[in-house]
This record gives sequence, structure tokens and C-alpha cells, in this order.
Amino acid sequence: LLHSDRRQGELATEVGDSGSLLGRTTDMFPLGGAAQPAAAAGGAGPQEPPPAADGTEDTNLSSYLDKPGCYCKNENKSYPWTNLFIGDSRLGLQSDADEQLIMHFEFQEFVKVKSIKFTEFNNGADPELAPVTVHVHVNRVNLGFEDIEDVEPTQTFTMTLDNLRSTAPPMDLFYVKFQRVKSLTFFVEDNAGGDVTAIGGLEIMGRTVATTKMNDFKSRQ
Repeated sequence: LLHSDRRQGELATEVGDSGSLLGRTTDMFPLGGAAQPAAAAGGAGPQEPPPAADGTEDTNLSSYLDKPGCYCKNENKSYPWTNLFIGDSRLGLQSDADEQLIMHFEFQEFVKVKSIKFTEFNNGADPELAPVTVHVHVNRVNLGFEDIEDVEPTQTFTMTLDNLRSTAPPMDLFYVKFQRVKSLTFFVEDNAGGDVTAIGGLEIMGRTVATTKMNDFKSRQ
């Protein structure tokens, strides 16, 4: 009888030890999967900045102009280049001494330019003032009348009065050559026969180029 009681006590001890072992095992390997690695001390390491995306829709890029960097040579001071973007063709841009114009537009950031749209001055009331041959230069600075005719343009347009109608579609550019534009320079070489050239408006259509803003990323760390 003493032997039997001692054996029962030993079995109870073994069961208790097994329960302790099971508890320790459960702590090491929680139910539902193996043990998870502990988080690194000090928190997560540095992460790469999220990739930026290009603008998703074509838009009028006039809102991205860096106006202090823009200018027009041979403009009539009563009809400056800024009138091109106010939406009233009666107040557009006019040249001064002769029919030629150099318009230079700087952008605040790199852009992709898809098309341009010149609009006739004063709803076409003076067709002889309309520009005809217009050369477009990409990312060229300080071009003047003394040298611009010697520089090969990125693209040249020969415009008709129909091209300048407000209802006419924009003129497409060689898109592959206008993928990373910081400035555009337009050289109006001649017009439809008038003493000066007049342009009612200008739209530059395209989208922004993706750039990661590191300062914004660091501020989120």
C-alpha cells in the first residue's frame, strides 16, 4: 500500500513536470506558428524615399512659369508677354520695332511639353499681324537676335490663320525632344505681312516630371 501511494505521487510529479515543459514550449513557439523574430533594437532602419510619379494629366503649364526668368525681346511695352496668359486676345503680345520676337519662358521645375497653342490677336481682326514662321528652342538661354538664326531649333512651325483660330486644336511637338524641359524659347521669324507681329494668347500643354522631394521625405522620418 505504501508502495502504491509512492508510485501515484511519482506519476503526479511526472505529469506536473510535463505540464511545465509544455508551458515552456508554448512560450517558445506560440500556437499558430513558429516563434517570430524580435524587432531590431532602436526601431526600424532607414527607408528609401517613396518613388515620385509624373503628372497624370496634361495641363496648361503657365502656372509653372518662373516669371522672373521669363522675358520677351522686341515687345511693345503696352502689349507685354504677360498678356498672353490672361485670356483676352485683345490685349495680347505685340512686337515693337519690326515683326520679329524672341519669347523666353522659364519653368519652376522640369516639365514634359506635349503641345502649344497660339491664338490670333483681337479675334483675327488684323490677320496681317499673325505670326507665320515660329522656331522653338529647348533649354537654351541668352539667345538674342544676333545669334538665334544661327542656332538649330528643336522644332519649327509654319502657321496659318486656321492654326490660330481659338477653336483650332493645339500643335503637337516632337514629344521625345520635350521630355525634360526647363525653358522654352520661341523665335517669331516673320509674319503674314504686317509691320509688327501680334499674338492673342499662348497655351503650353504638358505635365510635370517626377522628382523626389528629399526635404519632404526627411521631415516624415
